[in-house]
Amino acid sequence: MPSTFLVPADSPVLADPDTHLLHDYANGTVLVQAARAADRVGEPLARAGLRLATGTATRTALTRARRTIRAAAGRAVAEDEPDVTAYVEFVAPPDPRWLAAIQEHGVAVLAYQPDNSYLVRGRRSNLAGLADVVRTTTGESAIRSVTELTRSLRTGPTTVGEDGDSMVVVLAATAEERDRTVARWTSSSAVTCTRTCKPRAIWW
Repeated sequence: MPSTFLVPADSPVLADPDTHLLHDYANGTVLVQAARAADRVGEPLARAGLRLATGTATRTALTRARRTIRAAAGRAVAEDEPDVTAYVEFVAPPDPRWLAAIQEHGVAVLAYQPDNSYLVRGRRSNLAGLADVVRTTTGESAIRSVTELTRSLRTGPTTVGEDGDSMVVVLAATAEERDRTVARWTSSSAVTCTRTCKPRAIWW
């Protein structure tokens, strides 16, 4: 079974007729798929993929989270369609051009998520179309999966901030959702602020 490798542009493995070119990175590195390259170019890329907290990423939870995105494929974008947060998993180390293509498709890129994935935010219909618009230099899809961050995949913070201590909680929201998101979080029954606890949000 072919494995995936990152090799330099002058690697002799590129001349092998069994080598399949997948992507040219701007730094000169080439992503290839080959069956007999390990003895010449080293270990293949690990197919680790998206890593989530233990206990949340069950097969059932992941299947459901990906199905909600696939169900929106080909659907017309409604003006009132809400944004959702999701993980986009790439076929290899992300190329900045792939991230730019995501943003051009109306999806905001929020943060890196191991391995080879990014947390993003956008409409389900736009997320469902990413596999068709984010392509390698050879025209293949650069997206391995798009997984909505559903309630079953979320984990609550386990660190308790004692009185006078600092605790950081990261909230993902658009500029329009900012005030509403902070208000909902600080009013949640799961958040208890005592004495000197003063929630402060920092945005970038």
